[in-house]
Amino acid sequence: MTDKIIQFDPALNVWDRQKGEPSKWFDRFEKFRLLGPQRTYIEVYRQEKEAATGESHDHLRAVPSTWRERGQQWQWRERASAWDRHMVEVKRGEEEQERVASRDRRASLIKRLQTILDRATAMFDQEVIDTKELLNLVRAAQIVMNQSRLEYGEVTDRIEVSTHHIEIPAEIVNLLNERGTDIDEFTQHVKQRWSQKIIDLKQAE
Repeated sequence: MTDKIIQFDPALNVWDRQKGEPSKWFDRFEKFRLLGPQRTYIEVYRQEKEAATGESHDHLRAVPSTWRERGQQWQWRERASAWDRHMVEVKRGEEEQERVASRDRRASLIKRLQTILDRATAMFDQEVIDTKELLNLVRAAQIVMNQSRLEYGEVTDRIEVSTHHIEIPAEIVNLLNERGTDIDEFTQHVKQRWSQKIIDLKQAE
């Protein structure tokens, strides 16, 4: 016969050992809890038998009535389910912390890339930028703008101008337009500088 259902101590987690709970049955509950959502009494019973004899007990299909009675008395299923819900919340909290940390890392990256972009833009203004810095300008701008949009949940569509496999972001195109720079002339300049760079590299081989 099942004993009276236990009233849990509100100062404890329901999956903690409760006042008056025999250590032997709490240990069994612990094994039951740690089996996960698909847990069963029979699996804990088999494990206990196998640990005692060193032999497989997969043939067992039912637990003694005492196990069911104590499981009901100490509310194994309810306590284990509470544990499952707790772990879901813990995991959700950890994931949120990681998202916050990731946003912080991206914000730091954006700031560093912005510095690169500012320097490259200044060199472009002075017309002393070389191919390497010009490519850095294009690539940094693309990364910075896309990262900024992603950070705020915005779309990352961009105007693409093909320049020997180089994509010029919309922000650069807009910048050039504001300065009255001819886009075709600019892209041709990039192609020429890039092509010359390839020739130089090949000749250096």
